[in-house]
Amino acid sequence: LANYETDGLCRLAVYHTSSDDNMYYAGPANFFATGVWVHVVATIDGTTMNVYKNGALTDTNTAGDEPYSTTRDTHYIGRERADYAFFEGTIAYIRFWHGVAASASEVLEMRKRSLYPDHEIDFRGCTTGVDVVDTYYASITAEAMNGATCSEEGMVFDGNDDYVDVTPWAFGGEPITVEVYLKYDALNEWSRIFDFHEGKLTN
Repeated sequence: LANYETDGLCRLAVYHTSSDDNMYYAGPANFFATGVWVHVVATIDGTTMNVYKNGALTDTNTAGDEPYSTTRDTHYIGRERADYAFFEGTIAYIRFWHGVAASASEVLEMRKRSLYPDHEIDFRGCTTGVDVVDTYYASITAEAMNGATCSEEGMVFDGNDDYVDVTPWAFGGEPITVEVYLKYDALNEWSRIFDFHEGKLTN
């Protein structure tokens, strides 16, 4: 999940090869804007991929695909695996559901915490230098790297080289829902919100 180039377009992508297979582009060029908090939900169910902004469906692709099932090599928040495309701004939390593609009505309820995810990395009020622990799995931790700092609002990224390294977990081969609350300070090219990789493949 990323900002596409520098124009604020949201991009949800699933790759099964090194080419541009199964990529999804969603939302208008102003999906993201600097200095504005936005609630983003992405769902994948079979070949249907949806992206929601602040509870509203922005677009649907019915020719997509689910990530394949595996435990990936890296789970990064705020960067791409190849050491570029760094996020600049603040991420409050990121949540994942496996085996569930949230409906439009469920998306509206998410910020009320009426749906409990499989994984939640909640950065709000975290302590700089202390790993953030998954709300539901103590074995999964999120380590701030290269100077990413905590605030009451969430994890703050400078867009240069900092990111969060999360313990990978197995997922894929079934519906999935991802929820993120974030604010961009700059729309750097291809800046990643999160990027989960297996080998040379992007998922």
